[in-house]
Amino acid sequence: MKIWLTRHGQTNLNKKRLMQGLTDEPLNETGIAQAKAARERIGDVHFDAVYASPLQRAIMTG
Repeated sequence: MKIWLTRHGQTNLNKKRLMQGLTDEPLNETGIAQAKAARERIGDVHFDAVYASPLQRAIMTG
């Protein structure tokens, strides 16, 4: 079994080094670029299951 972990892309609060918690902060421009790069790297991988946060930053990353 392989388990893949990824983190959401950058948000403005991340950039300011502030804790987000459940704040539904979207990705900033850098975070969008990071998410696109991650998709390119793992785009051909088949996943049997995906578990993600319902927060905007996680959805935008995936």
